[in-house]
Amino acid sequence: MSKKRILIVDDSVDAIRYVMGMLSGEYIFSVAKSGQKAIESAINDPQPELILMDVEMPEMNGFEACRQIKQNAASADIPVVFASSHDSDSERQKAQQAGGSGFLSKPLEGDEIRQIINQLIS
Repeated sequence: MSKKRILIVDDSVDAIRYVMGMLSGEYIFSVAKSGQKAIESAINDPQPELILMDVEMPEMNGFEACRQIKQNAASADIPVVFASSHDSDSERQKAQQAGGSGFLSKPLEGDEIRQIINQLIS
């Protein structure tokens, strides 16, 4: 069975390393440090099978990046899971309205990430 590709989108290198360290050996990773780079990575080959998207980023937040990913036919079916330190009903509602498939609270937990990944792309 081939490993699934996950696109990690976060402007923090430490956050990217943290997620990659937790899931090391289980998935193939692509990385984008901005919403615009996430959109480009979602459209270009090799496409990710899931996107783990930080909400708060400069220039373009995760919600707007997700909306643009979902508007493009080439990337519309890729599940987007948001990660945010602001865990509120309002934030979760914004994630859903943007087209998100899931929402995780920071700090991220390995078992929780694996569970949502398995639900969405196994």
